[in-house]
Amino acid sequence: MTSAATNNNTGSEFVNVEYANVKSDLIHITDDKLRNILNEFIPNVKKSNDWVTPFSIDLTLLITFLTTDFSNDFLGISKSIWSVIFIIVFIVSLVWLFISITNYYKLKKVTKIEFLIDKIKNKN
Repeated sequence: MTSAATNNNTGSEFVNVEYANVKSDLIHITDDKLRNILNEFIPNVKKSNDWVTPFSIDLTLLITFLTTDFSNDFLGISKSIWSVIFIIVFIVSLVWLFISITNYYKLKKVTKIEFLIDKIKNKN
């Protein structure tokens, strides 16, 4: 894209030079092709952000586990069983977090706007 300087013909004493940068690329694409590209792109963006949920669950469980002494039985379940339940759920959530972070790094390239624009332009 180029910009062109033009002399001021407006008679304004405040504008010395005016720059115009209005040239643009035009992309022709059919509706169905654009829908297909977006139908591939949007789920990848959602999947790359899936790490937030397991991270939040892990953080909550960790804080709960560190601040609770499980000194009482609750709902007919003994305190030692509650402790084991929290540990198991925490470990499962850690595995989920690891998988989500792995997906984030795998999809990092294909979730960028530049990738989407290149796909729409049929460059890749």
